[in-house]
This record gives sequence, C-alpha cells and structure tokens, in this order.
Amino acid sequence: MLRSKKMRFSFRRYHIIFGLSVLVIVNLVIYFVQHQRAQASKAGNKSRELDYRIKLFRPFKRESQRKANSQIKTKKRNLIYGGNYTLKHTPVNFNNLTLEKLSEVFKQREQLGALEHSRAGKLCKNALQSSVWVDKDEIKKVQLQLIEERISDGEFVTLTSNCSKFLSRHGYTNIPLRKVEEDFPIAFAIIMYRSAAQVEQLLRTIYRPHNYYCIHVDKKAYDAVRVAMESIAACFDNVFIVPSAVKITWCSIEVLHAEQLCMNLLLERGHNWKYYINLAGQDFPLKTNFEIVQILKLFEGKNDVASFQDDRHVSRQQYAFRQVNDKLEASNILKAPPPDNITISKGELHVSLSRGFVDFVLKSEIAKILYDWLRDTECPDEHFYQTLNRLPGTPGGFTHNAMTISRAKIWNKANTCHGKTIRGVCVFGAGDLPWLIKQPHLFANKFNIDRDPLPTYCLERYLKEKSRYPRPINLNVYRQFVFKRLIDSNTMKWTAAGTL
Repeated sequence: MLRSKKMRFSFRRYHIIFGLSVLVIVNLVIYFVQHQRAQASKAGNKSRELDYRIKLFRPFKRESQRKANSQIKTKKRNLIYGGNYTLKHTPVNFNNLTLEKLSEVFKQREQLGALEHSRAGKLCKNALQSSVWVDKDEIKKVQLQLIEERISDGEFVTLTSNCSKFLSRHGYTNIPLRKVEEDFPIAFAIIMYRSAAQVEQLLRTIYRPHNYYCIHVDKKAYDAVRVAMESIAACFDNVFIVPSAVKITWCSIEVLHAEQLCMNLLLERGHNWKYYINLAGQDFPLKTNFEIVQILKLFEGKNDVASFQDDRHVSRQQYAFRQVNDKLEASNILKAPPPDNITISKGELHVSLSRGFVDFVLKSEIAKILYDWLRDTECPDEHFYQTLNRLPGTPGGFTHNAMTISRAKIWNKANTCHGKTIRGVCVFGAGDLPWLIKQPHLFANKFNIDRDPLPTYCLERYLKEKSRYPRPINLNVYRQFVFKRLIDSNTMKWTAAGTL
C-alpha cells in the first residue's frame, strides 16, 4: 500500500516536470517566432514572417547549405551571362566552375558598373528589335544608373596603373580575330575635346590589335581629359596621342590641321594600313570591324567622300573669315578666286580615305595650295577632301556627285529625332536605336553619354554579340553603292535598294 502511494507520487512528479518542460519549450518557441516576426517587420519584408514559421523546424544546416549553393549558382549565371542574351544558348556546366576562377570578371563588373546587366540587356534587346519604346520608366531607371556608374576622367589614371588588368577588364584582350581583318588593317583618327569615358568606350568597341589609332585631344580640353587619354594610350602599342595638339574652333581650318597631324602620325607609325577613317569623339560604330573590312574591300581603293557642286555655299569663300573669341566671323575682305580654276565642291567632313589619297593630301603641291586658299574660309573641312577627290588623277577619286556611307546622321527636319537637335544635327536618344541599326552606314553621329548613355551602351553590346557570332550582311547593296553611289540628284539622299 505504501509502495503504491510512492509510485503514484513519483508518476505525478514526473508528469508535472514533463508538463513544465513542454510549457517552457512552447514559450521559447513562441518567443523565437515573435522575435523573428519583429525582425522581419523592421526589415519591411512581411513575407519573411511566414517563412520563419515554415522553416522553424527544418534542419538548419541543410537549409543554409541549400541557400548558399543557390546564391553561388545565381552569381555564376549573372557573371557568365552578364545580360548578354546570346550566351543563353551556350551550354554551361556550372559544377565545373569556381567563383575564384572568375574573380577577374567580378572585378571588371565592379569597375565598369554594378548595373543589373540582365535587366539592361533585356531592355536593349527589346529596343533593338522593335520600333516603339513601351516602358519609359524602366528606360529612365537604366539611364540614370548608367550615368551614375560612368567612370570619371580622373579615375582612368588609377585604372590604367596596371595595364594588363585594365585591358582585361575593359574587354580589349578577348576580341575575336579573323585573318581577313588582320590582312586589312585600318587607321582611325579620333578628334575629341571632352569625356574620356565616351572616347574610351568608342575605342574599345572599334579596337583591334592590328589597326592603328590616333587621338587628338583639343588643346582647350580640360587637363584631366588629356591626362586620362594619355594614360589609356600608354597601355597600347598602336594607339597614339598627338603630342602638339591645336585649339580647334568649330568650322575653322584647325579641324583639318588636327586631322593632318594624325595623318602624319599614322603614316609614320603604321606602314600597312589600307584605309583611313576620321572620327569625332561623339561618333559610334554601327558595324563591326569585320563588316567594315568587308565593305571597304568592295571599294577597291576608291574613297568614300560625299561631294556635290552647287552655288548654295559660295558665300563661304566669297569673303575672308577670321577668328574672334573662338568664333568665325566674316570680314569685308574679298577673297581671290580658287587657285588653278578649281571648282570647289561641298560635302561632309566624315570620310573613309585610301592610303594613297592620304599620302596625296600631305605631299602633293595642289593639296597644299588648296589648303592654304581655304585657310580663311568658313567650314573648309566640308570642302577640302571633297574638292581634291574630284580632281583628275587623284588616288581613289571620282568626278561625279556622291553621298557617303561613312556616317549616319539625322538632320533637322529630315527625320524624327528622339534625342535633342543641336546645330541642326540630332544627338541620339534611346528612341533612335531601332532606326540606327537599320542604317547601312559604318558609323553614326552624334552621341552624348552625359545626356543619354543608353544608345552607346546598347550598340556596344549589340556589336560585341555580332563580333562573336557574325551575321551575313547584304554586300550587294554596297557593291551597287560603290558603282553608282546611288545618289538621288534631287534629294541627295541614300537611295540603296534592298535591305541589310
């Protein structure tokens, strides 16, 4: 009887202890859930409240490992694809990749910007494939982020302190090369005065190790711009900075002077290039180097120079012009007629010239005489090459009216400009991208990454994709152009048949 009572007492004691233990555990669980809910509420993520309830009794170690693996896989995908939609079709074995091996690419992303490239890549793809921009709010977000992530002029000195890393991080070392390109080197002259970041973007997009590049930094440019470009050029054997730059006034003879400084430098440093293309710092390519080579080979040594003759621009040479406060002003001094009864032609500054023509420009007596006569005229850069090209015996020249494929522009009242029109020329905006990629021209003018960085950003990605995965172009259009120059004598517009 006594033993039975003791057993019952013992059973009750254990029952009480067990109940108290359960109560303590329940209270601890409730406290833990409430604490996590409070933390989630502070973070503003209310969905985490339910997540903590669900995950409360899961094996913490296995869940933590699963999340870590998922994060690593996501990082690898973002790193590899980088918003480049063409690589989505390339099979990748993520199990054989380590983040350590890709650390250099992470550094590249940090230097070039931490933008969500997949989002921007999708935006670019939609823009390039359609004629209408729908999500304007999304475009604005990407534009602002690109502007914030732009590299300043001063940062280039630090970035180029280690040239091998700079070249790798900015994509100069992984450029696909083809023998047809190597056998047809091109010389480029870039005339600039602002934004080292924009010119560096232009350079890395057109850069090939077998080509030659001369950069003239306007004497009136900020010191930071010149120092930045000098530090960039120091990392290359085929990129040259003009040592004694000139101060360029718009529409003056200094434009041609700067180009001739580059011509001399390119002839001296590069002995095998075939064509010379002049660029401004606000130009950007519409074709890959491979496509440009295919097109220029069709010219067979002929120049690509816009040229026509009319009386609408006689006033530019009727009176002598002089520079006053960095502007050209007409004087009341009448000019003598052009030398040797030369008929002055008009065209655009943007040209693609054969090496023979460049040599002719610098060394022939008639070129020197014409240059001196045009020295005090208005916009001689729109008359010098254009007039020389039509003279008998000029290397690569021709005598008929012609347009050029060297540069695409939207002139005032010619088309709708989605950017801003300055001095009668459209500074392209994001909405101009669908129009730009349909043009047959080699380059387009002009762009301003301070105003809208999205056009050059999208075009750079578009051209890199085409460099890796070339697409056939309709060369027959260019054959017709070389033969006829496809000039409409009334409108002076490109009238090529067919599509690219």
